Amino acid sequence: MRCAFVFVALLCCGQLPCAAQQPRQPANKLAADFISVKRGPKLYGAFVRRDEAGNVSLFVERAWLKKTHPRYYKEVALLERERSGGDREVLVERVKAWRESRSTDTGLRIFLDKELKRLGAAVEAGEEVSRFLIVEILADELAGAYIQQPATRQMLLAAWENKLKDPVVRTAASLRRELQSKGVMWEGRSFNFASETAASSTDSKRQWAARVGIVEYRLRKKVDFQGSGAVIKRTGDGAKDIDLTGLLSEVLKDQVNAQLAELLGGAKPKDDRKWVAEAIRVAESEGVTSFRVSRLRKDLQRKQAEVTIEFFAKLPDGKWEPIWVNTQRADATRVDPKAREEVLAAPEIQRMIALMKATGLPLDDSQLQLAIGFGAATKESLRLSQLNLVRFLETYATLLDRPELRW
Repeated sequence: MRCAFVFVALLCCGQLPCAAQQPRQPANKLAADFISVKRGPKLYGAFVRRDEAGNVSLFVERAWLKKTHPRYYKEVALLERERSGGDREVLVERVKAWRESRSTDTGLRIFLDKELKRLGAAVEAGEEVSRFLIVEILADELAGAYIQQPATRQMLLAAWENKLKDPVVRTAASLRRELQSKGVMWEGRSFNFASETAASSTDSKRQWAARVGIVEYRLRKKVDFQGSGAVIKRTGDGAKDIDLTGLLSEVLKDQVNAQLAELLGGAKPKDDRKWVAEAIRVAESEGVTSFRVSRLRKDLQRKQAEVTIEFFAKLPDGKWEPIWVNTQRADATRVDPKAREEVLAAPEIQRMIALMKATGLPLDDSQLQLAIGFGAATKESLRLSQLNLVRFLETYATLLDRPELRW
């Protein structure tokens, strides 16, 4: 369900932007993400995603787009109306059937009852014009982009939530000062604007199954896995405590084998995804419709820690598919000193150091500092990945008719 036709039509509508709504500073000074469209406008908003084909989605404030690029906005609004507000009778019947199938899940049932009431009221009242819209730019129409770091983008989202004036054209420093003066906390928070976007067209069967998986992950049982290489262990609701010693042993064995293969001139080992089958087996046995896998990787050559989170949903054909993937990396040599201290002070790290000293294993300071750096970098990568996961879940599990779900 690509909206390619939207931008084929829009690119023919050249226009002069309203200078008052354009930033006066370069993109790297802003809190907003920047996308430039070939033969089209320069857009500022919050980056949503980039799919495998290279198409980019941007979250844009309607009032800003309407004032800055009025002709472009008219075309966007027209096509948005054509695509939104799908057959609500289909949606209502889907929700009723879902509620019946999960009648014993109190939290989920309460949510579905509220949605049924809201959907009925929306049909009677008619849709209001939403505050935000999601614009998708096809890969071959992308002229340029500047994507902010998540921590910087957080200031834009906080500014939107608190309705600060013209946040997309202001510098990050300016927004930071005003947010701080108002006592607004934005670091590490998630923001949800789903209720302020337009209703999407009716989900396909695949989209609906994926949305059900997202909602049930939030409101029913969470099945999570964590690991490295080919090794994963069950975490989340109802999981047993992880055997950290066993996990570490298996992970180290995988890393040593990979390093030996590289030193001996052999081909680099492929990313072994045999863990997918094991995760699916567990998810099926626990009767869930979705699960999350967090995988850790250390790039010793680049001295980077990497965390990838994949969110899987069960689709109508019975197959499981990752519908959201996010990777975050951090440099083990450039972590915050406070983060290093926290890792070093962790009881398990202190026990490991004491054990190595007691057994006479070699432990020089450079090795220790690098190990501590990897620990801190992994924690930061995991924090950012989890923040993005929360944002993804809240975006698509708050309302059942918006925004459109694509992967």
